Amino acid sequence: MQSGDTRTDVPDHAMGRRGVLGGIAGVGASALLANAMALGSVGRALAQAPAKDQALRLAYTNPATFFDTGREGGSPELHNLMFDGLTFYNWDTKVTEPVLATSWEYDATTLTYLFHLRDDIKWTNGSRVTAADFEWTWKRNLSPELASANVSFLGYIKNGNAYNAGKATADSVGVTAVDDVTLKVVMEEPTPFFPMITSLWPFFPLPRAVIEKVGDDKWMEPGNIQSVGPFVFERWDRDQEMVFKRNPNYWGKKPNLERITYRLYENASKQSLAGYEADEIDFAPVPPPESERVLGDSRLSREVVRFAESRNWQLRIDNRNQATILKNADVRKALYLAIDRELIVRQLLKGQGIPAYNFVPADIPGNNPDARLPGGAAEAKKFLETAGFPGGKGFPGFKLGYVPTQSEATLICQALAQMWKDVLNITVELLPVPTDWRTRIRTEPYDMYYGGWGSDYLDPNDWHNVIFEGDYWQSHYTDPTYLDMIKKANVEPDNDLRNRKFGDAETYLIREQMATIPIFFGSTTWLLKPWVRNLRVAPLNTYIDPRDSWIGVR
Repeated sequence: MQSGDTRTDVPDHAMGRRGVLGGIAGVGASALLANAMALGSVGRALAQAPAKDQALRLAYTNPATFFDTGREGGSPELHNLMFDGLTFYNWDTKVTEPVLATSWEYDATTLTYLFHLRDDIKWTNGSRVTAADFEWTWKRNLSPELASANVSFLGYIKNGNAYNAGKATADSVGVTAVDDVTLKVVMEEPTPFFPMITSLWPFFPLPRAVIEKVGDDKWMEPGNIQSVGPFVFERWDRDQEMVFKRNPNYWGKKPNLERITYRLYENASKQSLAGYEADEIDFAPVPPPESERVLGDSRLSREVVRFAESRNWQLRIDNRNQATILKNADVRKALYLAIDRELIVRQLLKGQGIPAYNFVPADIPGNNPDARLPGGAAEAKKFLETAGFPGGKGFPGFKLGYVPTQSEATLICQALAQMWKDVLNITVELLPVPTDWRTRIRTEPYDMYYGGWGSDYLDPNDWHNVIFEGDYWQSHYTDPTYLDMIKKANVEPDNDLRNRKFGDAETYLIREQMATIPIFFGSTTWLLKPWVRNLRVAPLNTYIDPRDSWIGVR
């Protein structure tokens, strides 16, 4: 999942659901942090009676785009309040569990899944949800007219990509409602992880009648929306707050919370701490510059919780741009080796991260730490010299784009530019870009930009095939050797061999090609009011999940 663009902005609540509450010190956490978190655990161990008012107050970055589950992925936290999928991936057990589907079976000879649906699913207006709603939604989200950013997920369905490209009809797409409670899905090729990804928002059923009546841009308005999740969208006061209330027609376990109110900020990751300290919200991330103050505060330190992230922050390169000096692999390797990742994590992130020398996080099968390119500053200078720029002489420079509202993006990009100047004697132009920049670079060339990607599901497909084969980043990386490696790995039936093949592909991607430059893996520090119970943060994509939360007496 993307960070800082239309897919997701973390920790401004950028897939997954019901992650485990991470109230333990992360890898490399300081003794001060560990002590603070131990104190917080003691406070939360005390028994609490439920409060009369079951209302949770959270923060959210003011939506710049509408959160259509078919068109974008920037709001999984909100999507998962209002919708359910066929399945749910349990981060604790690593098992794909049935939700709106009661069961499914797979025929390997025909590449066909049959999903059997519950017969008691209702929209918020009380009408029934059927398999036909899934068929219509998936074809709608694949339609070339919608121009969805989520085709990389839906494209595994037979003729999905062809239909999206205008080379096939909707009728030829391999999803069919056999009857009200049976959904038939034919795959383009073997896709063993497909049940897992049906837990994601592009696969949620959408209200056809509403969309056809009011259009793609207005169906998510509180006055129009029909949904199938535990909460309904009650009110949206633009630039002020969004309110979700308990869904009385929800098929499943009724939420404990009666209401969730999101206070809207221009940048929640940076601004919501003040709201927390003013008792306006119940949960807020701690920006790295505030870490020392928070951990040194006798009250706030007792409310600290920390969450691991399955996320990598990296530098992305436009491999289609023949005018950029970054087309030279030796230049990219020089840039990689000249970065002091430990310094970035220690000083800029205040320990909220782990230096990343390979690309895929440690919790993803097939990750390969040996993909790291060995060396340091001396080797960086040699690579730059090999590229034809000894001592930086004659280096033409390039532009490094970043979204200023992204957490610590400005400081990190300034630090990168200074490190490259100090080690390589080259100058880089920093380019602040708008939040819709990733939409624009589908057609516009660029040099490099800073971004983050969080795991949508625990499979290397999400880190290789979605990003590069599906070109989700618009990095336009078409190296035939790499693409052949990940395509073969993806359909390998032997799981151990499949993971090894993906590990080899990561080595080729980083050590040999340096097609992207990893910087750090994520972890986050938050403050949680002591009366809030069972609030979870998904380790994949780090969005808040309040579905099982409740409020204790203060």
